[in-house]
Amino acid sequence: MENTTVRQKKITAEIVAAYSQCPRKGFLLLCTDQRGEIHEYMRIIRERKEANQNKYTCNLKEAGYSFQTCSITDRKFDSDYLENSTINFNHLKADYDLLKRIENNSSSQKHLYEPIIFVGTHNIEKEDKLKLYFAAHVLEKTQGYQLLKGTIITIEQKLHTLKLTEAKNKLYPFLEQLLEWKNLLRFESPAIILNKHCPLCEFQNLCTAQAKQEDNLSLLNGISKLKTIQKYERKGIFTVKQLSYLFKPKKRRKDAKKSLTIRHQVELQALAIRTQKIYLQEIPELPKYPLELILDIEGTPERQDYYLIGLLICEE
Repeated sequence: MENTTVRQKKITAEIVAAYSQCPRKGFLLLCTDQRGEIHEYMRIIRERKEANQNKYTCNLKEAGYSFQTCSITDRKFDSDYLENSTINFNHLKADYDLLKRIENNSSSQKHLYEPIIFVGTHNIEKEDKLKLYFAAHVLEKTQGYQLLKGTIITIEQKLHTLKLTEAKNKLYPFLEQLLEWKNLLRFESPAIILNKHCPLCEFQNLCTAQAKQEDNLSLLNGISKLKTIQKYERKGIFTVKQLSYLFKPKKRRKDAKKSLTIRHQVELQALAIRTQKIYLQEIPELPKYPLELILDIEGTPERQDYYLIGLLICEE
């Protein structure tokens, strides 16, 4: 693929986070003009994030803190906070929810700032940390000052302070590949490998359609890593149909005990897809006991909050 679109784009925190979820997603955002349809759940999370940010900044303004909206390179500010600011540094572009002024013991410049980002969830995901690391990285390059910490604010207005000592080790592996795409004249699109992020991805329909056309191995449950696919490719297996011919049912000895666990076999799943039939490795048995306890717990895992616990006792 010719490097035309990619030269006009800059690497952003969203692209870095996308690459960590799926290299192909990062590639599509950076190197192509293709755009999918944003999942409704992701749209809700984005709206909650904006509401979270507005609520927090309004509280700060009511408390008397000063705000400005400007580029960090202007150097014409002395406010406590900078909101909705953008920094461009070489191939990188960082959009900041909020920048907080910190104490500056150096006489090189008047003011220094550290990043604050907002999320629309109760938990902090690895993608959120990467976005904070990216924001701090661009800010460090611009200010010429190594930052020690940054802040992520979750939906309940709780502040989570993250140390930036490990930021480079976490960020650089993703950033290096993206910068390589920026510098190459020609490059190949990463292979399609469907994974657990696909149901929420804006490119889900695009990649799934192509995966079905290719009869891609990642269509099978349990094959979502490049190493696993490469292992089959070294054996000359490139499609689901080819893999289906590797299944060989094992003969069970009459005196053999039934296994407590049944291992998922991708070869059998491939066979089921090819023949359009349902296969059972073993006929399931439901054991019965004189006394049985059935436990039911309901809650919201995101908040680690459980609001109902029920116990049913079955006897005789």
